[in-house]
Amino acid sequence: MRNIKSRTLCLLPLLVTIIFIFSAQASAEPVIPGDINLNGTPFELDDVAIFADYFALGLAVFNIDLEAQIAATDANMDGMALSVADFIFMLKILSGDSDPQVPPADTISVGFREYQYESSLRLGLALEADQGDRMVLHYYMIEASLNEVTVYPGYDEISIQYDYSGANLILIVSGLHSIQSDDSRTNFLEISYDGPSPILNQICGTGLNGEHLDMQVSEGEFHVGDVNMNSYPFEIADVVLFTNALIYGEERFGIDPEIQMAATDANGDGIPFTVEDYEFFIGVIIGRINPDDPIGPTFQEQLIVSQSDESISIYSTAENEVGAIYLTYLAPNLTDYQVTLSEDLAGMIAAYDLLDDTLRILIYDFDNEYIGTSATDVVDITYTGDPPILVSASSAGFEAEKVNLSIISRGDVNGDGQINVGDVVAIIRIVFGWDVPEPWQLVAMDTNCDGSLDIGEAVYLINYIFKGGPGPYCP
Repeated sequence: MRNIKSRTLCLLPLLVTIIFIFSAQASAEPVIPGDINLNGTPFELDDVAIFADYFALGLAVFNIDLEAQIAATDANMDGMALSVADFIFMLKILSGDSDPQVPPADTISVGFREYQYESSLRLGLALEADQGDRMVLHYYMIEASLNEVTVYPGYDEISIQYDYSGANLILIVSGLHSIQSDDSRTNFLEISYDGPSPILNQICGTGLNGEHLDMQVSEGEFHVGDVNMNSYPFEIADVVLFTNALIYGEERFGIDPEIQMAATDANGDGIPFTVEDYEFFIGVIIGRINPDDPIGPTFQEQLIVSQSDESISIYSTAENEVGAIYLTYLAPNLTDYQVTLSEDLAGMIAAYDLLDDTLRILIYDFDNEYIGTSATDVVDITYTGDPPILVSASSAGFEAEKVNLSIISRGDVNGDGQINVGDVVAIIRIVFGWDVPEPWQLVAMDTNCDGSLDIGEAVYLINYIFKGGPGPYCP
């Protein structure tokens, strides 16, 4: 692993730079910063084009007056020519995002990490929201060929321009303000290639207000699936460690947390430590999933939650088989609790623990069991103390598919997030056959929990809404 500050990376060797600057200063004609083509007008498109060619072709692009042209690349006038920081400064001037008369702004320290996979580099940044603007990276592609540069889903505001010629790859990344993470493990960009791994030569960036982004660069080589870092991926020990981290917290990654977290990205979507990754792990280990096969399409699932002052019951309806569900509750004043998996899911496992006022529940399979598509009782939580508050919920398909999960309260028959007279109307329309119900509505509308669906559900809900009767809480 290496840690190199970007100010070192962004500069040509200091001695060469100083020689050219002093040579230019001694010449008869003054050098205008940004006027690389020496036509008297700085910060033109042609100036930027010549500078970009330099990163790919070297000093040979300065074919008018080598010394003067190199000195003119010191666009930000920090005394250091031929740096990526100068190149970004010129880009911002050209696009109208910066003023050449404004002195350099403050420096912001930013974490940048390369995750080395077998045939791709995944890049991660650590910075606060609305802090970054753009960055430029220069890679040597020695005996390697570029396949694709991809921005991960969810980063729609990031745009990429790149030039690939011979042994050089130059990337210009804009829209960094949309990245927000508290460490450098969040991947946002992937470079796929054939052959030896690309070598990072230079990297520099700027903030929204012109700040210099001081890139703290580190890299890590690892195998996806090798969570315990013993060089053998997708072992039982890896999934056990993954389970412990989900239940007891990420502190369980005690060897190299960033590398171990990145190794959990089993499905390769750039988002580590998800329940889809966890189900992918299990599927690979027991032979249900071939890691080289594409993952199936995303499908819908609804969790119907019935909660009282003493218990929580959760049902599921889904378009496809579900392999895992992960729930997180805020429970600061829970004095006692019990988590009971439904008898319908006898072949599955519920792992859970209350730690630091957080109750985490992981429901999963290790024997080709799954939660079916029909309405299924999943889990019951009984407790004393203040009712837990659901903070997050996620699930994964039996084949590690992504799931669009909706949380519905029993009694919320129209799915608007509230229990009111609109739900009474929805029940009546379904009971009399005027509307065809969705599968989840058949569970949500059983407000009196008697297992039958009739006009009594509407009457029960009316009594709850208008007369303060008991709520739609099934034990």
